[in-house]
Amino acid sequence: MPGLAERLAGKNDRARKFLEAAAKAKAERPRAYLELGRMNFEDVSAQPAGADKKLSEAQVARVLAPLEIARKQRPPMAQLYSLMAEVWLNSARRPTQEEFRTVVEGPMTFPTSIPLVWRTTLLAAEWKFEKEALALAQHGVRISRDAGARNQFELVAAAFQRDAETAPPAAAPTKKSP
Repeated sequence: MPGLAERLAGKNDRARKFLEAAAKAKAERPRAYLELGRMNFEDVSAQPAGADKKLSEAQVARVLAPLEIARKQRPPMAQLYSLMAEVWLNSARRPTQEEFRTVVEGPMTFPTSIPLVWRTTLLAAEWKFEKEALALAQHGVRISRDAGARNQFELVAAAFQRDAETAPPAAAPTKKSP
């Protein structure tokens, strides 16, 4: 595909034209949509328009749009989910539970991809998806072969385990008197 070749050659302007044409033609090339998403992420990351120098909702949507198309095509790609996690880590807005579940499809599909599991763990931790952060970190501990990576996962798991154990119990509902 010419757009992918141009991107590989570093000719991003030409690559974008070809990739956008492929997207407009609804090509069944998930890699083309991934590269278009990467290019969009590079563009919006250079000028974040959200609060605290984070990505605005429109910028997040611009990057995620081609990634959502790629996600529905085969073959699945770990890099796609990794980029989705990176986008949400840089977003001014917290992902919804459904949006977060979409990212978690990545480690479920590629359970031995340490970088993907780590990035998704960071996303869960950053946006306070506590149960998921703990489960992902514990999974990372199990699959890590490198001591450094295992230590990182252990630290996150220990923090979320401690928080889960020290959380106050939920108050029982009270009856209102008539």
